Amino acid sequence: MNLAENETMTPHLALVDGIDPKLTENYLLAQPGVEDASVWYARGKLKAQVCVVETNEVDPNRLIESCGLLLGDNQAPTEIELLRVRPRAA
Repeated sequence: MNLAENETMTPHLALVDGIDPKLTENYLLAQPGVEDASVWYARGKLKAQVCVVETNEVDPNRLIESCGLLLGDNQAPTEIELLRVRPRAA
């Protein structure tokens, strides 16, 4: 693809003033039972995917609620998809 000298590419991920997905991601990673987390902003919503050890009881609604209480509603994901993983061998 060739761009003219005065044309620029538009990024597919938008930066939203006042919302930092990395802040939310770090909060989720610090929660008990969470092994990994990914947070992104898409179509007007903050979304997350969280990996938890299958033996832990992690409630996505409680994660959203606690995130909103600590970081503010604008930093709380509207959706969290849980992925259950097996515990790592010692």
